[in-house]
Amino acid sequence: MRVILKKVFTLNKQKIMQMVKLFFPIQIIALIITGCLIYCTKPLDGGRCTYDNFPVSIRIVEISKADSFAFDYAQRSVFCHDPFAIKYIFLDYIALQNKLYPQCQTSYPETSIIKIYNNYVYPGSSYISKYKIEIDNIYSGRILKIKSGSCNPCILELDSIDLNDNFEKDTCN
Repeated sequence: MRVILKKVFTLNKQKIMQMVKLFFPIQIIALIITGCLIYCTKPLDGGRCTYDNFPVSIRIVEISKADSFAFDYAQRSVFCHDPFAIKYIFLDYIALQNKLYPQCQTSYPETSIIKIYNNYVYPGSSYISKYKIEIDNIYSGRILKIKSGSCNPCILELDSIDLNDNFEKDTCN
């Protein structure tokens, strides 16, 4: 009886190992295909976006302390700086408006205010000094208008001012 059981077990073990060797590559391929199908059919939830690029020029028209109604004082305690409203206008706004309609019209009206993108806060005096921002200065850049995906529909990028630079948040004592 013992010999018979040993033979059956050995035979079954060999068959199991053959089946594993045969089906293992098929299982790997099935996992890869399943993963691809899940990833490729997943709805866009930010990222993987494409944009059209529109060159722009802006002119700084006013630099003043931010209006207390426009500024959230909770931000002041986080960023430890007095907020400044840096107003600018787009040069050749009529031509730009026709290209950006409809997604970017509300994001970038003819007169807008520079805010730091990372936290959407007003910059402070150190930011103004670092980027040498002065009234009547003209800056070139681009507006990115979304073409596909579900990211921010419009992004302003300036060549000589980093709108993502959050260095003032590190100045708290």
